[in-house]
Amino acid sequence: MKVLLAVEDPVFGDAIADFVVKHRFPPATEFKVVHTISPVMLDHPMSAYPLFLESLAKETVKAALELVHHVAGRIKDELPWQAKVLEEILEGAPVGTIITQAKEWAADLIIVGSHGRHGFERFLIGSVSTGIACQAHCSVLVVRLTPGQKEALSSRRPA
Repeated sequence: MKVLLAVEDPVFGDAIADFVVKHRFPPATEFKVVHTISPVMLDHPMSAYPLFLESLAKETVKAALELVHHVAGRIKDELPWQAKVLEEILEGAPVGTIITQAKEWAADLIIVGSHGRHGFERFLIGSVSTGIACQAHCSVLVVRLTPGQKEALSSRRPA
């Protein structure tokens, strides 16, 4: 079995890791932890400053690597018999990039988080988890948080 874990931020990264370590997966399960970085918008007010964009890109990649490594490390530490945990940073629009990665890697399951936005906020921001669930070739599991869980996970993370 191949399980693609698409992590967006530290809170949902921890929530997805918590879900994985609390559930049974077959011993030969492979996990791949990915984070998608959207390309820098050319119409960003600071895009005329190449040093700003370079600095922003480096910080974004650094944070993404730390996030993916943290989630993969938790799974490796808490499920030591699951020897195969891959890590990858992807670039592109999140829904399409994750769908493509899942197909190319032949994932059997995609696990994503959901912020639980509703109404106008969802319309403005969009929903990555809904897009993935609607377009994926395989099953999709959406990890949701109650407000109490979100606060607890946020407080566990170092500032």
